[in-house]
Amino acid sequence: MKRSIAYSIRATFVAMLALSLLACKPKPTDEEEIEPRIKFSAYAEYYPENGGLVSLPVKIYDVDEKHFPITVTFSISAYNDVVVDEWVALQDKGNYTVTFEAGDTEAPIYFYMINNNELQEEMPAIQFTLESTSTPEAPLSKPNYTIIRITDDEKAPRVASGQYEARYTLPEEAEVTREESGYFPLTIAKTGKYEYVAYGWFGLNRPRLIGTFDPVAKTLTFDGSDYDLSVDDARVSAFGRAYYYNDEEMTEVLVFRGAGTDGKQPIVLNTDDIGINKTGYITTAASNASFDIHVDNKENKLPGEFLGVYDMMPEGASFKHKTVIDEEKYEDEDMNNDPTTNENQEVMSRTLKSLPNPAGVIEIAEPFVVVE
Repeated sequence: MKRSIAYSIRATFVAMLALSLLACKPKPTDEEEIEPRIKFSAYAEYYPENGGLVSLPVKIYDVDEKHFPITVTFSISAYNDVVVDEWVALQDKGNYTVTFEAGDTEAPIYFYMINNNELQEEMPAIQFTLESTSTPEAPLSKPNYTIIRITDDEKAPRVASGQYEARYTLPEEAEVTREESGYFPLTIAKTGKYEYVAYGWFGLNRPRLIGTFDPVAKTLTFDGSDYDLSVDDARVSAFGRAYYYNDEEMTEVLVFRGAGTDGKQPIVLNTDDIGINKTGYITTAASNASFDIHVDNKENKLPGEFLGVYDMMPEGASFKHKTVIDEEKYEDEDMNNDPTTNENQEVMSRTLKSLPNPAGVIEIAEPFVVVE
């Protein structure tokens, strides 16, 4: 009798202990309760170009063996005009499924990394997405997609955005009127795949020239297109255009000139040895540019008689990279209050004035979008 009572007490104690331990066990979180059964291990993976045959693992969790085999369907898409077939190829062409057998914890999607020899501006991105499973007992979970980012070994080089110190020595016969001749800060900003905008020529805000970068020749060429006057394909040239009055009486105007004897040839800047996946810096000017002084012909709004040279940048000027552009700076850009240019305008601000709109020149209305 005593033994049965002891057993009863012990059984009761064990039961109470079990209940106590069960009560102390933490409740599953919402995330654990909806834990997906089949998913990728991460939202992004990185693979090198020309990497040969590679595998992208798909994970499976807590699925009863009686539901195997399980087939998962996936799809492939790409970003930024990337063509999928130029970068990846399924080992089993046309088979967009992956199969789990009993005992599997993961199953690979096999594909080849193709060697694409074209220059790329951005890192190519291919997305694999899990679409459905062959049984509802194995639902999909997050991440249900992963983005394959490809480290391209022909990524296109670019010119570094930022401010450059332009320094040059004028020939002895040159007669210029600018007090700070021989130096100006030039700001260059990347606005497209191979497009840049440069302003600050001779320390002045305008013109802002549109330049095209050639990654093979390693040149940045400005054909004269004025960013503020050009719209889409209607390019207006800054070469030969008057931008500023040079005196208080507004009888003299400053006319911007490009290269060549006529001042209407492209301004070409050379960059250093950029190489693959590297950023280039301006080194020398392959052709000159200048601001000339003319009489303001108020009748037809064209420059009148030539009076002299305000400043000129002869061939061979050197450019040293100084700063990196703050992209957000241009969201509320006020070019007239830009300290990087005002610092070098203290002397000339006493006389220089922008031409009014009737002369065919507009003030800067909006900033350009800086991209990297």
